[in-house]
Amino acid sequence: MATLTDLQAELEALKYAKRSGIQSVSHKGRTVTYRSMDELDRAISATEAEIAKLSGVPIVRTVRVYASGKGL
Repeated sequence: MATLTDLQAELEALKYAKRSGIQSVSHKGRTVTYRSMDELDRAISATEAEIAKLSGVPIVRTVRVYASGKGL
């Protein structure tokens, strides 16, 4: 299992790749090539969730629904 420090370093590498438009990420001697930016975004989300789990911080998701019109 990865440590919190390892996960944070991996997250930084993933975010750097996204900012740079690169789809290959190297971390701890391992290189992963993502097929799309969506796949890279999913890897970032999964790593953030793992960090939150190890840190004991709950993940808060907010869903907002907007309606327009006259109503009922």
